[in-house]
Amino acid sequence: MARTGQADGRRNGSRARTPAGGRRGSLSRAQVLETAVTLADESGIDGLSMRKLGQALGVEAMSLYNHVASKSDLLDGMVDVVFGEIGLPASDGGWRQAISC
Repeated sequence: MARTGQADGRRNGSRARTPAGGRRGSLSRAQVLETAVTLADESGIDGLSMRKLGQALGVEAMSLYNHVASKSDLLDGMVDVVFGEIGLPASDGGWRQAISC
């Protein structure tokens, strides 16, 4: 899937800001995506919003954009997470045997 922005998911030219306390939280793109998948599993993809995701993570919705460029980028990342959970079959018998099962 096509990705927009920089490799870490931030929009071009944006910079992560340090909270007023001077320390950045430990929130990561992986946490954002995993929590989004969990929320979508619980309430459906139509029930997923950046605001609800932020609430589940204990952050403001706008801070999520330090980890994903847009909701579309979030959805793409969620697909990657779900596909990553799919186990591939063993490849010990060749492709013909794999498709004949």
